[in-house]
Amino acid sequence: MKFGEQLASHLTPEWRKQYIDYERMKNLLYSDMMEVPADDDRREEHISRLDEKFFNECDQELTKINLFFSQKIAEAQGKYHELQTELQTYKDVLQSRNEPKKRLRFGPKDKMHKEATRNEQQLKLAFSEFYLGLVLVQNYQQLNGTGFRKILKKHDKLTGNEKGLDWRINKVEKSSFFLNREIETLITNVETSVINELEAGNRQAGMKRLKVGFWD
Repeated sequence: MKFGEQLASHLTPEWRKQYIDYERMKNLLYSDMMEVPADDDRREEHISRLDEKFFNECDQELTKINLFFSQKIAEAQGKYHELQTELQTYKDVLQSRNEPKKRLRFGPKDKMHKEATRNEQQLKLAFSEFYLGLVLVQNYQQLNGTGFRKILKKHDKLTGNEKGLDWRINKVEKSSFFLNREIETLITNVETSVINELEAGNRQAGMKRLKVGFWD
């Protein structure tokens, strides 16, 4: 499967415009290369103009992807904190039920807060949905990384220079979306919380439920 087809079939539809515009950039390369003059000097000048236009497009795409990825990471961090707070509240409720004397120490506001917490199944569902959302963000990160690698490699093959490789090393591989590993950390933390706190340490059960996103 060609990458353009792979991207189209694996992207998250609601985020379609936020992915690398691979097909447009590919068409830009091909259309410009079809107009390359045969004369060496004019060819070099033409490719130089092509490079300026092409890498300007790359810059715009990279900026777009970095901004969107940063937004999704910030949202994910906030949601993770929220879920961890709810999980702790749930654990406190369970503990208070097992320790009547401790429960008596809760004030009216504490009691209302404790009663408002999600039950076990609701928490499991919330973590599952969040986990699947994290996987979508990770997929976004990986697809765009591959997209840049593919289009820049195609550039170098068509133009006969290595400016695409240089741009990937100096721009893409130093960008926030490419270097950020927060999504991996969040995925690992969610797995740990679900397995240890909601599935009594049963990794197989926890991972199975997280992967399919369904709770009995």
